[in-house]
Parts: sequence; structure tokens; C-alpha cells
Amino acid sequence: MNGSLTFTASFLIFAETFLTVFSCSVLPEGNLTIGLILPYRRTAGGSRGLRGIHYASAITIAVDNINKDPNLLPGIRLSFIWNDSECTEEKSIQAFLSQWERSVDGFIGFGCNCHTQARLAAALNLPVVSHVSTNIFLD
Repeated sequence: MNGSLTFTASFLIFAETFLTVFSCSVLPEGNLTIGLILPYRRTAGGSRGLRGIHYASAITIAVDNINKDPNLLPGIRLSFIWNDSECTEEKSIQAFLSQWERSVDGFIGFGCNCHTQARLAAALNLPVVSHVSTNIFLD
């Protein structure tokens, strides 16, 4: 199995686990929207990081699998909104704000650098899980 495929499989397992646990702790029933912000492409100013093009489709599979199982999250319909951070902090913050305005219930992602976005989410009492973010200030 090549590295990209291995990471995609790992991300799929991570996403399904996170979405299931997160969903159970947030809503007794209703809709749950996750904001997904990934470094899909890299611009000239973007830092080097794992590109979401190799694993972004895993979230679609995870959400579909969760929604298809009536016993997994009874009464909850899961969906997601995604944006490309291009591995730049500015694009990632813009995506965060755009998704927050659309009332997401939590976030997966940011990638590359997530210090500012994580602090914003904390101030807004929204959960964040980052699978590839690197920041020495996140202890």
C-alpha cells in the first residue's frame, strides 16, 4: 500500500471515529454540520504540508457511512462544508470565518498551521480536531 493510500485509509478511520463521537456529544437529534478545512492545493506562499488532494474524499465516505447506519447516530443527519486552506494561514482563517458564519458545529482540519484558528474556535466554544496541523504552541 503506498503512502497516500495508507494515509487516506487512516484519515477515513479517524474521520468516522471523530464524527461519531462528536455527534453523540453535541446533539440529541437534528442536523450536524462539520467544517472541513484542508490544504488541498498549495499556493506559492503556502507552507509545505500533506496535500488534501490525496485524502479529501475520505470525509465523503465517512459521512456517507455514518448516515447510512441507522443505529450509529439515530436522529442525526451529518453533513460537512469544506474549503481549501492552500496551506496558508490567511486562507485558512478566511475559510474558518466563512464556515462559522454558516453555523458549523465543529471543525476538522486547518492543516499546516492552526494556532490562530484553534484560538478562535476555543473563544467560540467550538471543537477542533486537526489531523496534520503543526504548531509548537499546541500542547
